[in-house]
Amino acid sequence: MVNRIVALLLLIIPLSLFGQSYPDSEVHKLIETGITQIEKTKYQEAEQTFRELDKKYPKLPAGKIFMAATEIVRCFDLQIPFDEKKISRLIEEATELAETRIDENPKSAWSHYFMALALSYSAYYDYINRNWFSVLTEGYDALKSFEKCLEYDKNFYEATLAIAIFKYWKSKKTEDFHWLPFMSDESQEALKDISKYSQKYFYNTGLFINSVAWIYIDQKDFYKAKSYCDMILQEHPENRIVRWTKARCYEDIDRTKAIEEFRTLLNMYGGEKAGKVNLVMIKHRIAINYSRLGMHDKALELCNEILAVKNYNAFEKDKLEKRLERVRNLKTESEQKLKSNGK
Repeated sequence: MVNRIVALLLLIIPLSLFGQSYPDSEVHKLIETGITQIEKTKYQEAEQTFRELDKKYPKLPAGKIFMAATEIVRCFDLQIPFDEKKISRLIEEATELAETRIDENPKSAWSHYFMALALSYSAYYDYINRNWFSVLTEGYDALKSFEKCLEYDKNFYEATLAIAIFKYWKSKKTEDFHWLPFMSDESQEALKDISKYSQKYFYNTGLFINSVAWIYIDQKDFYKAKSYCDMILQEHPENRIVRWTKARCYEDIDRTKAIEEFRTLLNMYGGEKAGKVNLVMIKHRIAINYSRLGMHDKALELCNEILAVKNYNAFEKDKLEKRLERVRNLKTESEQKLKSNGK
């Protein structure tokens, strides 16, 4: 459940011209511009935009929240170490600003929204650092803040969808305890809200759409999950995170197309110039799909390519230790299959 809660924090994309937006048009425009820059992987430009937002509106938490978001998405996308001091400082300062705004106006849905975002990014950051207790406490606090949004604005779509996604994963991960009075199954109710609100506009639309796609993957409705990915990729074909999700959908629809998607993704990262973590992860997925298609020679070739990579730094070793073990197992399996087939 933990990584599904924090999966709410991986991506930010606007989809349409209508819906939920900050009442100050200049603030809205700066947030939207920065988010589009993130979507186009122009992380330096996005940070500059959010710095401008923070400079012009120093009492608004948004600038600091989205600067933290930019750093988190950039490092997650490229699979490189996070700037821990920078992220912690920005989230802490944003949380303090959100608290001040709530104290000044406890019935402001937007103030509670900014608090929810700050807490959500904090939870994700703790997830990265495997601080599980903080992930859970801050994750639940974020949901409470989203509930406050709805208390003061029942049409705050993002809050409704955040709560629905949380309820879905909570229900799925506690299925064995639904006989208890406080552990009811809310997954079907959550799916209704997800279907109703997932195409509304708000700043974190893409984040939630990607999370919704993973819910339908969990439901084994892979075509529907892919349709949500396509919704994003039609507008933002550069979006590598959603491309990963679409490739995963194809693994249960058409493995040949899954391989095509993963190869497209590899090229989007710069091919052989991709960071070692992404290079290994993508090639491993391609090798797995070749193996499932019975193309063990191609799977073996990719395993050998992966295992030929050397000189990992400490971060890469930590990220890839278990995966490289799986690559070695797949190499052995592929060799055995080829031997048994007389090749």
